[in-house]
Amino acid sequence: MGNVQSYELSEDKQEVETKIYIHPQYSHLVNEKTRFWNAGGISVSGGLSGLKIRTESLAAILSGGLAFYTPEDEPKAPAVQNGHIFTLYDDYESAHQTGVPIKITFDSAEGLGKDTEIKYHGITVGKVDSVTFGPSLENVVLSAHLDRNASAMASEGTRFWVVKPEFGLAKVSHLGTLIKGEYIAVLPAKKKGKPKYEFMGQRKPPVEKPTEKPTRSGLNIALTSDHLGSVKVGDKVYYREIVVGEVTGYELADTAEHVRIYLNSQRRYTPLVRENSVFWNVSGIGMHFGLFSGLDIQTESLESILAGGIAFATPDNKDMGDLASENAVFPFHPKVDEHWLKWKPSIELAK
Repeated sequence: MGNVQSYELSEDKQEVETKIYIHPQYSHLVNEKTRFWNAGGISVSGGLSGLKIRTESLAAILSGGLAFYTPEDEPKAPAVQNGHIFTLYDDYESAHQTGVPIKITFDSAEGLGKDTEIKYHGITVGKVDSVTFGPSLENVVLSAHLDRNASAMASEGTRFWVVKPEFGLAKVSHLGTLIKGEYIAVLPAKKKGKPKYEFMGQRKPPVEKPTEKPTRSGLNIALTSDHLGSVKVGDKVYYREIVVGEVTGYELADTAEHVRIYLNSQRRYTPLVRENSVFWNVSGIGMHFGLFSGLDIQTESLESILAGGIAFATPDNKDMGDLASENAVFPFHPKVDEHWLKWKPSIELAK
């Protein structure tokens, strides 16, 4: 289809300019959207999940060469004149990359690298193209791209964080990352914002309070505490050692004088939460020793010891109060009062 005629350094000495000639009978295949790449040799890439080997023709392997293509959705792009300048891509993959280019800055490149996938709800929506140091050398910048069908995620409010395997006595998750490697999860902005192409990445999933219009069914309430302690998102909420809900988020109060912890109760168990219900921390094992009373050990189920959690109790019927309202706020106690464990209200669960 053509041949390389010459090459030389650009005027600023920063790049190499290669001049090529396309035979007239093939010139109609080239337009402004055409992409050229280095087609010489054999390309090998991959990791624990497998190898990817790509080759061009035998002639290109032996003698080297350039290849080009025009994206199928750009056949009517403007034609080019003699002297038009194109970018020469390193390989087939980079030349065929489509989508929206973005940059994500992290504090380190640990577990991340070229070809790290960007996923939304388990579906790959982008990929990292390269990793470089930031200007201060204190962080790394991932040059990546979002697929065309995910281009709307390149906007203000979108967040990115690293997903890696988790190990614990009560929970093991994301084991697939041991084989396929860590990946970057993305959470699109809730509302459409201005286009944005540079982001600060996080090492942990973002935590936020539930929206004013909760997407979860059931009852959403909040607890206030002087300290967050060992509470984390996903911790279970127990009633008589039965899981009836979970922690959905936490944040500092507007005045920063206390912590607000958000809970969601499953719909079936919402009648258990009343105006006078009390909540306490059941993470770990509590011990108290008295000279005359001896050793007092307080704990909930083995699951709550290992995984952490919050328990609550509701007073007997005459003292329980009305049903708790949506977004009701309760105090969060560091430990249980033995008196609470004696309550035995009769409450019909929701159907």
